Amino acid sequence: MVMNHHSYFGLTDQFGDVTIIAMATITSSVAAGVFLDPPTNSVAQHTTPLLIGAIIFALLSAIVGVIYTMRTRSPLYFWTAVAGYTLYPFVVEPLADWFVAAWYPTNHLVALTVADRPMALFGVFFYGAGIPLCSVAAYEIIRRGLPAKVLLLLVGVVTVLELPLEMLGSHFCWIIYYGNYAVLLGVPIYSLVQNGGMFALIAWVLGWLMPHVRGWRWMLVPLAVAAALPAFAVVTSWPAYLAIALHAGPVVGWSAGAIATALNLAVVIWCVYSPTLERYRADAGAARAIATAPAAVA
Repeated sequence: MVMNHHSYFGLTDQFGDVTIIAMATITSSVAAGVFLDPPTNSVAQHTTPLLIGAIIFALLSAIVGVIYTMRTRSPLYFWTAVAGYTLYPFVVEPLADWFVAAWYPTNHLVALTVADRPMALFGVFFYGAGIPLCSVAAYEIIRRGLPAKVLLLLVGVVTVLELPLEMLGSHFCWIIYYGNYAVLLGVPIYSLVQNGGMFALIAWVLGWLMPHVRGWRWMLVPLAVAAALPAFAVVTSWPAYLAIALHAGPVVGWSAGAIATALNLAVVIWCVYSPTLERYRADAGAARAIATAPAAVA
């Protein structure tokens, strides 16, 4: 990929323009009654232990990031953390929450309100800790040419760790999904695949992008990582979002949720076994064969 500095600044300008247009569209849609009204009077429980846990998670992730950076001399953790601490909580999350029909109660310690959506500080720390940690892990799996099942294992581990936390969050009203009928213990069923599966997509994005990253192009990494989830969600979860926007009933809501879940799974499988990632595995296999050839002859 060849990109000069003019095209990079054009890309960032377009990213800003899209954000402004999206906020304007949301404002007009709210006025027109397209979006359901969020439960603004809801109250989250046990917010202090949650925030403390999020801070501890962020500190542990940062320690891992420092060790990784010192060992590899790669700034990948840093640039993905930029996405985790800025673009995800203050662009991706608040804009997406309108379509997902999700709400953070305002008795959380709020970091910032964007597009009339309060972003809880604990969410900033969770994004800032989890996005770089899992993105780097996903990239290292493909860079080393490890088998596809290892990337699937990462997706599974993230899912097993993250989903119970979301269910707990729904129970204590840390985050409320208020417009979706297709939920499992308060969490949309497509999240069974999407929340962990997004790192298969990020692995694919980084696998394509990283061979071209030099110098100032590192600034493209947080943009690419931040764009992965909304792109993934739009392609796969649109039936569920459409059902929410149409204020559909339980039958349509569950049908849309099931279709969205299946689409999420299909995209995850495609990314894991995509030609881009298969080339990494083939190249690593060839390199291992060459490295062991003299020993075999001996």
